[in-house]
Amino acid sequence: MAPRTPPFDALQLTGRSRVHIVDRPEVGRPVHVAMVAPWQRLVRAAAREGLQLTAVSGFRDFAAQEAIWNAKWRGERPVLDRAGQPVDLARLGPAARVRAILAWSLTDPRGKVAKRSITFNPSSDGGGDDADDADRDL
Repeated sequence: MAPRTPPFDALQLTGRSRVHIVDRPEVGRPVHVAMVAPWQRLVRAAAREGLQLTAVSGFRDFAAQEAIWNAKWRGERPVLDRAGQPVDLARLGPAARVRAILAWSLTDPRGKVAKRSITFNPSSDGGGDDADDADRDL
């Protein structure tokens, strides 16, 4: 069993601290220190099955995540709906735009569309925008 790691503080959770992050060549990406040993075990197990694993994402600091978010918000980076089709963010109100951006990770480092969703169930913002209509479209 892996050792328990202490709880994250606010700086770690928001990518403004790297005290919990290590750069290890065998992983290939900056990652949480507690992730290294389990990753190595997973890579060895996959290799026994003839699979080669590559880490494509690890730690993103606040500035990197902010740049991704802002590019999506401004429409400079595509945002996809649940069917993998581009969303026209210009026709969404602020709350629906936020939900659309949060719903999907868009691409992997090779530029391939990654269709991994997260569960996000925001409460109604009551702001009178088109959030309810947008939910049907997403």
